[in-house]
Amino acid sequence: MNGKIKISMWLALSLFTSVCSAQEAGLQALSLAYSAASGETEVLRAVNTAEIVGFDNSRKPDGDTLAGLSRRIPGLDTQNLYAVPFADADAWMRNAVNAKDTYLDVFTAPSLRPGSGDIYYFSKEVLARLEKKYALGALPVSGVAKDGKPFRLEAIVAGEGRVYFLYDLAGNFSFMDGKDEARVSNSGTVAYQIQGAGDVEIKGLSGCGCLAIFCGCADVQRMTKISGSRMRVGTSRGPQTEVLSPVRVN
Repeated sequence: MNGKIKISMWLALSLFTSVCSAQEAGLQALSLAYSAASGETEVLRAVNTAEIVGFDNSRKPDGDTLAGLSRRIPGLDTQNLYAVPFADADAWMRNAVNAKDTYLDVFTAPSLRPGSGDIYYFSKEVLARLEKKYALGALPVSGVAKDGKPFRLEAIVAGEGRVYFLYDLAGNFSFMDGKDEARVSNSGTVAYQIQGAGDVEIKGLSGCGCLAIFCGCADVQRMTKISGSRMRVGTSRGPQTEVLSPVRVN
């Protein structure tokens, strides 16, 4: 085998791995390997310079809600769990829009990190209203699974360094994100573990994508904001650089 053929095969395999692993994140296929190769050095602006989580009207969820959340999230601290009304959630999103924050900023806000004490519960009713008003760019609030069943976020529970996205399809399911397939595993739960500002480890999300005749699947393991418009996505097939968009009003 001559050198040119070896190089061509290496490039093809590298491109296949890069594109598939990025598509598998269940996100839009964005800058992929080109951003990493460009040596982009855009300065990361300070994130969360002001508290964007400060809910004045939060209240305790009812007993049935607490019991249901405890079943989905073992070890949940229900004593410090508060339900966030739409007015406060709406103000949180408005602040994010005004600050040009991304969903990685939103879900790693200082009040959600370890040591903050409180844990916040966003109900499916609140999330449905937010979905109509804002484009968050994170996991879908609602959609249709590949098997035809509708799905919806039943709750988001966030605080003390973790964020849980709880879907009403309690089993594992897949949905199409454009041409790519995203998979929610872990019994319908996607969990973020906050590592710092704009930085989360992820459990329960994977996806599949194709480039020409090459297809593959990968687990999404970590997302880290590296500039005002870029993030590094760590997958079981290796890291990729992708576009990161700010929260906006629909």
